[in-house]
Amino acid sequence: MPKDLPTATQAWEDVTFFSIDTNLIQAAGYNFAQGALHQLPNQLPESIGLQLPEIVVSEIVKHRMDSVHKAHKQLKGAADDLQRLTTVDVSKVQGSIEELNAIEAATQHFTQQVHDYAAQCRGAVLPTTGASAVAKLFADYFAQRPPFGLSEKKKAEFPDAMCLWQLERYAKDNNTIGIIASDDNGWKQYAAESETLYCASSIDELAALFAATNEHANSIKEKIAAAVKDAGSPLGTALTDALNQHIANAQWDASEVYSGSSHRLEAEPSDAHVASYSIDGDISVWSVKGEPTTWIVELTVRVKANVDVSVEFFAWDSIDREELSLGAQEFTTEEEVDVDVFLTCADVHLETEPSDWDTDFEIADGNYSLEGFQVELDYGPPDDY
Repeated sequence: MPKDLPTATQAWEDVTFFSIDTNLIQAAGYNFAQGALHQLPNQLPESIGLQLPEIVVSEIVKHRMDSVHKAHKQLKGAADDLQRLTTVDVSKVQGSIEELNAIEAATQHFTQQVHDYAAQCRGAVLPTTGASAVAKLFADYFAQRPPFGLSEKKKAEFPDAMCLWQLERYAKDNNTIGIIASDDNGWKQYAAESETLYCASSIDELAALFAATNEHANSIKEKIAAAVKDAGSPLGTALTDALNQHIANAQWDASEVYSGSSHRLEAEPSDAHVASYSIDGDISVWSVKGEPTTWIVELTVRVKANVDVSVEFFAWDSIDREELSLGAQEFTTEEEVDVDVFLTCADVHLETEPSDWDTDFEIADGNYSLEGFQVELDYGPPDDY
């Protein structure tokens, strides 16, 4: 199989399934209801379905359960601490926590979400079966063939190896070709030597293979590009509103903020708004199967956001051996982020304007990290004596 991705013609004619590595699903925030993962079933042809190894499902659930286990432990710990500190009987609270059955319920919920998504993508979850895989995996392990490398972490690559073996076996059993989406070098190297698998580096790269490129699609694209780039147009105004809402509601991590003088600080983003934005790169469009006047549009917007951060400063009292709050102060920093925006345009006709189309905007919830910057508490002017 060539190392390069298939041509558009090869993708449409030869490929019947795709798969996604855990890392890309994690990068998409496990968000199957918004953004790139949500739009993927509409962007790919109906003839192509998702085949997701069960190991990937297990990895997704495990990653998502880490925070659930942490929250559950904190909840139980808080009840225990309350009883220890106050002697208040918290047995009812403890009983309620157990009745919630949160761990099992969350595990089932996360697992079902992935299975439902595979079905939504016209596919299924591949069960972990096949004793013949074991000999193949160990042969590749000792020969250091992909996805096993020269690192000391080859044992951690066994889940990847099983996933890739399953996907290649599925392709051979069904006499077909598949595309796997992963930014992992082991997956890429495996696909480069495979006769049945291509590898895309991202979900966007996978979807782009099936973007519409005919004359009609290009005309639609040009109209939409002109409309969204015109801030005064109805579509441009709607884009601005959607970006403002997205940036304001996004989760901002300020853990990299630091001070050169304080013992410790706590930084908490309090507000964010769009300062400016520009549309980067080309706009891609997909025609929705069975709905000739409905189009999916994807564009990447480079947003400059002003983020307000509330910082509380602490000093260490070496005599009483405790922390003392020195006060809090607000700071504003500018951060640039790339935002993927999806438009679903219905009732699209070339003789009408985009303002006449029925357009919905979709942006997945954002999680961004602020670059580290130094802050110092302003004590104000010195007292006059």
